[in-house]
Amino acid sequence: MLGEKEIVTTQDTARQQLQTATHKADSLLKPGHNCWRFTHAQRAAFLIDGADYFSALHSALEQAQQAVYIIGWDIDSRTVLVRDDTESESFPSTLGDYLDALVKRQPQLHIYILIWDFAMIYALEREPLPLYKLQWRTHQRVHFVMDDRHPFGACHHQKIVVIDDALAFVGGLDLTRGRWDTSEHSADNPQRVNSDGEPYAPFHDLELMVDGEAAVTMGDLARSRWHRATDQRLKPPEQPTKDRWPSAITPAIRDVKNIAIARTQAEYADQTPIREVECLYKDAIAAAQQYVYIENQYLTANSICMALAERLGEEQGPEVIIVLPLQSSGWLEQATMDTLRARQMRMLYEADRFNRLRICYPDGPGLDEEQDIIVHAKLMIVDDQLLRLGSANLSNRSMGLDTECDVAIEAGDREDVKQAVVGLRNRLLAEHLGSEPDTVAKTIAANDSLIAAVDELGGGERTLRELHSNVSPALDDILPDAALIDPEKPIDLSAFTAQMVPDNELQPQPGSKKSAWLKVAGALAFFGLMAAIWRFTPVGEWLNADTLAQWGDGIKGSPLSPLIALSAFLLASVTAFPITALIVVAALVFGPMQGFIYGLLGSASGAALTYGIGYQLGRNTVRRLSGSRLNQLSRQLTKRGILAVVIVRNIPVAPFTVTNMVAGATHIKFRDFMIGTVLGMGPGILGLTVFADSVARAVRNPKPSTLVWLAAIVILFGLGTFAIRRWLNKRSDSEALAAGFNA
Repeated sequence: MLGEKEIVTTQDTARQQLQTATHKADSLLKPGHNCWRFTHAQRAAFLIDGADYFSALHSALEQAQQAVYIIGWDIDSRTVLVRDDTESESFPSTLGDYLDALVKRQPQLHIYILIWDFAMIYALEREPLPLYKLQWRTHQRVHFVMDDRHPFGACHHQKIVVIDDALAFVGGLDLTRGRWDTSEHSADNPQRVNSDGEPYAPFHDLELMVDGEAAVTMGDLARSRWHRATDQRLKPPEQPTKDRWPSAITPAIRDVKNIAIARTQAEYADQTPIREVECLYKDAIAAAQQYVYIENQYLTANSICMALAERLGEEQGPEVIIVLPLQSSGWLEQATMDTLRARQMRMLYEADRFNRLRICYPDGPGLDEEQDIIVHAKLMIVDDQLLRLGSANLSNRSMGLDTECDVAIEAGDREDVKQAVVGLRNRLLAEHLGSEPDTVAKTIAANDSLIAAVDELGGGERTLRELHSNVSPALDDILPDAALIDPEKPIDLSAFTAQMVPDNELQPQPGSKKSAWLKVAGALAFFGLMAAIWRFTPVGEWLNADTLAQWGDGIKGSPLSPLIALSAFLLASVTAFPITALIVVAALVFGPMQGFIYGLLGSASGAALTYGIGYQLGRNTVRRLSGSRLNQLSRQLTKRGILAVVIVRNIPVAPFTVTNMVAGATHIKFRDFMIGTVLGMGPGILGLTVFADSVARAVRNPKPSTLVWLAAIVILFGLGTFAIRRWLNKRSDSEALAAGFNA
């Protein structure tokens, strides 16, 4: 890989290359510089939004005969690929069952699934026990691996599906929850729900589907990543004899010669750093003559924003339209990534001396800040000539830290390719503006300007609205720079550890290595056995709220009931059984006040027990058990004492048991830990027990008075929770909690 100084392309050269590109030699795309290699596709199609992608994938997977590679940031076996029952008569519609059925029907088929071994901060967003759902519960020819071979702080972010090396999908969509949506992005689509029936916000993204040599190349990339994660070399499938292209999909382009693949890969072990994604962004921006159209989830990449600012400062530079979400998902990303985005936006607006910049977000009828359209696409179109889409966000992480894969198509002198690129641009603008692609095309032609067309067509309820910073100045002042929150290179683990761990803890003790491994083995065996008994045997079915409530009724009058209740909380703490479920049961069995006392004492006792386990095991052992990415939690607890415990109890960064063990291993003062636990959990336990008891009363005796009382409890509980969370959000240490945000 050449050094960055050696591969920088000047603006004049880049513009000339893009303008006159007719074949590989004259192309803007340069293998070894801003892309990995050229490839060729017989057909290519753009799949806009999850409904089109999931449907096409469902149809294509049905034709798989030898090997399917699914490479992603996340996966959820409960994902419903097809929401129309008429399309799923022959196979299950949920992903895990569908893949299992495919390999059972096709005896030669193997399915390889590789996802990121995610940070604990994302645990609540992900499917519990994916290894069980996608490895142990499925056929042995469904292979599932969680990839942890990456630098500290990095994640694997490529999103690729390859079928028999004959058909490939690449883009921004993972096969997980919250991704499916139609291009209407309506506020109340009844089909836009997760497996638990909970609705989620409208979601916009893109995929590219290709066949031919391009699919073989993507297969090579998938097998290479599998090898890096597992040390297992997969043999490529034999040349397929049957066409895998879904019959319902009309190709947007045929005989596509100038397809390039651009990657990001951080330096790690024997991996050389690759920054093709960043180089291609900068070269394409430098080459732009008329316009740069971007859709992306983030806008924090410093090198890319500087390149855009430079072009905006030129008198004859291109127009720049950037479509972003109104705000990021979740309070933590809003407090960190949105703050970094606001800084870059200020810089771009200041550079826009000639009014050629529009930064906007899509809006529609019935939508508000609580349910805005999540723009998750990673797209850039330049001058009707260059199209690129894939997994790379406009974040520093995607430029140099996380693994990424983008695909670029260059039109050159191919009029059909140029029309396909323009057609995609017009269709996307039409989707955002509530218009038609032909109307968008005519308006752009009449004004000779994308920005003027957006302004003219943007008067309806469905439109693109200008985005301004909505970040508080106070938060902007306290947030550190992007080096920790959105790093562009691997974090120095030794320096990071030195900040968190006292020097005396870093010194190995005689015989400590053997002792540490014995502790790890013993702890793994104990917790593994407890968790396995609960989750993978009939005990897991018995230990639910209904069964526990029945048992509770039997012991309610016993003089041993306090001891039994306390023992239940202690057992739940060491087996990772949900503490919330026990609190609800305590309220249902013993009433609100006695249930509150048992719940608080039981939770505190369980916290103390698992704190002691963590204290005895030590920091290194707990880190091995819980994952190195819990360092953020450890640092938060170490620095902030009682307040930190209160924060993590109300804004959970990790499960109850893990938090307690990390607190013990961190050697936070036991007094501070217990006070913080009681203060942090007490109000929530009180609200939960009163709420559970009120629900039970309303169900048993649905009189108007009980229903009014229940409504009042819900409102008070909601307002109290909101107030506490808002206060804690302001007090929490953003630097300590900041982890690798990407999706």
